[in-house]
Amino acid sequence: MNNETLDKLRHLSAMLITISGISQLIAGFVAVGLITPLVTLVLYGGFLIFLGLRSLQFQKKNEFTKDKPVVMFGCVVPFLNFFANLTLFLFEINSRPIIGYFLIIHMVLSLIIYPINYYSKMRFDEMDKFEAVTFAGIVLTRGLGLGYLFQPLSWIIGGVNFIMIVYLIIFALINTIMGRRIYSKKENKKIQIRAIIIMLLNFIIGGILLLFFPSPNQVLFITFALLAVLIRTYYVIKKFK
Repeated sequence: MNNETLDKLRHLSAMLITISGISQLIAGFVAVGLITPLVTLVLYGGFLIFLGLRSLQFQKKNEFTKDKPVVMFGCVVPFLNFFANLTLFLFEINSRPIIGYFLIIHMVLSLIIYPINYYSKMRFDEMDKFEAVTFAGIVLTRGLGLGYLFQPLSWIIGGVNFIMIVYLIIFALINTIMGRRIYSKKENKKIQIRAIIIMLLNFIIGGILLLFFPSPNQVLFITFALLAVLIRTYYVIKKFK
């Protein structure tokens, strides 16, 4: 794919991200009275609008380069957004089915946006096949950090649960930091192994809390943590053999 075509796809992606964000804010107003859908849609909607507009701004100024945070978030947020909307669709909207139409639109948009941005990131970083595959582990780790960051409000509005709030905030920070480090320090074996240990703890602690405080999102997050452990382990084995 030539650079001109890729630039057009990047512009399309930024437009779709903005449209998805606006749609999610509208859906959030429709979901007033339903705590989890309201919180999820408004938070993601606001973040997507900001991400889309910033991407368009950088593109207009010819400053859309690999060092811009919007490039990485362009991979992480659509991925996370797809599963957030899928979770709402499956478990949270039975009493207001009209929201389901919005959720389907959001999921379709995410399925268009994510591969464009993933491929864009691959081209920016000049990834080989191995790096392209294992980059998914970084997306999962960064996605967990962001996903956890969006969750505490649901555990406050729905009835304060200090255990879950503390857990989510701590691992939001840890996963965000670790996600940045395993990306920027790819050649550092110790950091990669630490990431595996942390994600394994994330999986174990999250699994224990799931037994006491069941939540569809928590099932999703511990699944992400397990996948991140497997991908990072594969990376370490192949990279440092």
